[in-house]
Amino acid sequence: MNRRILFLSFIIGSTIITGLTSFKTKTASIEIPLANHHWTFQKAESQHGDTQYLLNNLYEKSSYYFSGTQQYQGKFFEKAVAGTWKVDGNKLILDEGASKEEEIQIVEISSKVLKLSVTEKGETVTLVYQ
Repeated sequence: MNRRILFLSFIIGSTIITGLTSFKTKTASIEIPLANHHWTFQKAESQHGDTQYLLNNLYEKSSYYFSGTQQYQGKFFEKAVAGTWKVDGNKLILDEGASKEEEIQIVEISSKVLKLSVTEKGETVTLVYQ
């Protein structure tokens, strides 16, 4: 009986450790290309032309720089923005704990492209940065 409990404890512990290691690896694989890179808005992608047009105009000229020290700065709507950032799984969290906190889904990231999924007026929109 004690051997079964010990064995089950080992299996459960191994599973938890493997999951945490996988989560940290996934987070690091997103943080590495995101940090120390200037990201400039390229386009919005949406199923609806009106939403796409509106967001292309709204995000035009927006850009961000995410430092390796979890700080970001940039321009949005031609105004300077700055704050903190972190990655949690596939989520980019800006200004965690602040009233302006935002969670943005990361759809794709590489050294050349950053695609973020946001919801605007009930529609899912992909914002593409390079």
